Amino acid sequence: MGRRRQIGIAVGLGICGIALSLWGVFRGGTAAELLPEEQPAPAAAVPAEPAEEAPGGIVMKYDANKYIRTKPLQDPFHVEMPLPEAGKGKAKAPPADKGSAAPAAAPAPAAPVLQGVFALGSDRRAMVSFGGETKTLCTGEQVGTWTVTEIAEKQIVLSGPAGEITLSL
Repeated sequence: MGRRRQIGIAVGLGICGIALSLWGVFRGGTAAELLPEEQPAPAAAVPAEPAEEAPGGIVMKYDANKYIRTKPLQDPFHVEMPLPEAGKGKAKAPPADKGSAAPAAAPAPAAPVLQGVFALGSDRRAMVSFGGETKTLCTGEQVGTWTVTEIAEKQIVLSGPAGEITLSL
């Protein structure tokens, strides 16, 4: 008797499945058509900012999420550090003698700093930081006034106004 009951349940579920499929195929109606819901009464008009009107007469509403999504995310660990003021904590240089005719020597340009060297086959590139930014360079390219003349496994050779310098890791 238990087996007959299982077969009866299976046949009943099959018939229900077929009936629902036929109902969907022959458009028996949607739930909204068969069981309509009462529409809520419109809320009282609250005076607000005028909505923007787009070309074509479409009224666009303000979407706060649209403006939030367009801003870049802020780094939660970033801390703004105040810059040191010029002249504080430094001793002033003594005034130069008005009688000396020697011109002031131009400061030598700062040398770049080698961050790394990497190679893919025979192509070698060097990561060099100079002037607050890091660049990836190959032989013949420039960083500031320096030109990369050679890239070895752990060092590079630069030529510039002060002559040739070798930077090593």
